[in-house]
Amino acid sequence: MAIFNVVATGAGDVERLNAIIDRTYIGSDSYRINQYYWMVYDTISTVEVTKKIGIVGPDKTIPPAVVTKVDSYYGRAPTPLWDWIKAKLEEGADD
Repeated sequence: MAIFNVVATGAGDVERLNAIIDRTYIGSDSYRINQYYWMVYDTISTVEVTKKIGIVGPDKTIPPAVVTKVDSYYGRAPTPLWDWIKAKLEEGADD
């Protein structure tokens, strides 16, 4: 399992992208950081996450975004975000 960043470019209906992420990653498998940035947790590749959300594919109405895999992390953020990252990484430690 891995954590992926999903970053909208700001073009298009970002709230539509948010609704799709919420529908695709139910419960605690997604974390919205701000208007343009989410983290999601999945077992698949970066390309597959991008396709799963629909960022690439036949539906051109989904706003553009970039998906990257988190290999390490560091910085300053609100405690709930650190707690989410820690829980997801520990959850995937048994994989």
